[in-house]
Parts: sequence; C-alpha cells; structure tokens
Amino acid sequence: MLAAFASAPDGRVNLGVLADSKGVSAAVYYPAIRDLLAMRLAVRIEQLTRDRRRWYARSGDDLVWEGLSAMISGLQRHFDQMVGPVPAAASGTRR
Repeated sequence: MLAAFASAPDGRVNLGVLADSKGVSAAVYYPAIRDLLAMRLAVRIEQLTRDRRRWYARSGDDLVWEGLSAMISGLQRHFDQMVGPVPAAASGTRR
C-alpha cells in the first residue's frame, strides 16, 4: 500500500482498484489503511466516481513520500536480487 501511495502521480489510491490489480480482496488493505489514517499519512477523500469504492490520498510532507518511494524501490531491487522478479500476474499473491 505504501508503494501504491508513493508511486501514485496524484497521490490518490482506490483500494478496490489496487486490490484488483494485485489479484486480492480489498479487505487485505483495511488494516493498513486504518494505520495510515491513524498516523495521518493518508486521508479519506470524497467519492470520485459513482461506484462505491473508497478513495484515499496521501498526506504529509512530500519529502516523506519521496523518502518512502526511494526506500520501496531499494527494497524491490533487493527482493528481485534475492528471489528474482515476480511475474506481474503473480505479484498479488507473492508480495
């Protein structure tokens, strides 16, 4: 979820869309989004489309998100070196 927020050009994430892209249920992200909301690193935003899916936006200083993005990229490179890249279709099940 941090990677999704850090890489979102507009800083917004839809849990349903994220879950669909990873092949998992949106419910797997509920604990993480609750924690991000509690830490004020994300905020719930108004409904952007007519569907029921909830949208969230990252909050906080851009330097925080730039640092997180760099850390996530480094961890991804490390993971890929250790176990090899995960095919896109399997990325939701192995990460």
